[in-house]
This record gives sequence, structure tokens and C-alpha cells, in this order.
Amino acid sequence: MYIMRWPLLLLALLVDSAFAGTVASSISFVPPNPTSSDSVTAYLNDPGCGTSTAKVDGFQITATTVPGQVCFTGPPIAVTLGRLPAGSYQMQWFFSTLQLPIATAPLLVTQGVALGNAPMLGMFALLLLLLGCALLAWRALRRQRT
Repeated sequence: MYIMRWPLLLLALLVDSAFAGTVASSISFVPPNPTSSDSVTAYLNDPGCGTSTAKVDGFQITATTVPGQVCFTGPPIAVTLGRLPAGSYQMQWFFSTLQLPIATAPLLVTQGVALGNAPMLGMFALLLLLLGCALLAWRALRRQRT
């Protein structure tokens, strides 16, 4: 009985550290200060080997990672949130085997400028503007010669 206790304790510690997400888990966002015209990706600083999904419900973002295999090294877990409307969001990240979030983070998305709504000149207007500038420059050069 005494010999079996140590392997079970070691196994429990490994499973706890692999799936429980330590207190040091944190979420970061790329870009760090997003606007409503940016596509946002969230990263969990824990290495992971699984699939992650995210759901946006109002101003609450819930990401869930389903572990595929036990791994202790690897890149941070990432999930794409896409473009979000301007507002203040609260994100929670869960492992599917746990009921409590392993990390939470606020996200502030500011209003971005949509390029589709920006005033732009058409091709004909640009050509007229170029022609007008050329005529003014020609006239100014002509006056300097005389």
C-alpha cells in the first residue's frame, strides 16, 4: 500500500498541473488595444494541446478548450474572436473538464474608423484635381519667367 501511494500522488500532481490551469494563467489579446475594425485573437499563456472555441454573448466572451492529449510544452492556446463591436468585454477561459474559469480578463474595444465610410474622390475627380494643380503650377512658372 505504501509503495502505491507515491506513484498515485505523482500522477495526481501531473494531472492537476496539466488540466487545472495554475493561478498564473493569464489571457492576452492581439492587437493589445483593438478597435472595432480589427480582428482580435486571444491567447492563454498555458501551453495546450487541444481545440479551443469562443462564444460572444453580448459583452461576455467565453472560451473553452477541450484537451486532446496531455502535453507540458507547446505554444500558447489561441482562439480567434474576430471583429467585435466597440464596448467593454469580460472574457472567461475554461477547460472543458473544469467548472471554474482558469483565467479571466477585461477587453476594451474602441470605435474604429471604417474605411468603407471614409470620403474618397472618384477617378474623374482625381484627374480634374491633378489637371488643376498642373495648370496652376504652369501659370506660376510662366509668371516667374517674365
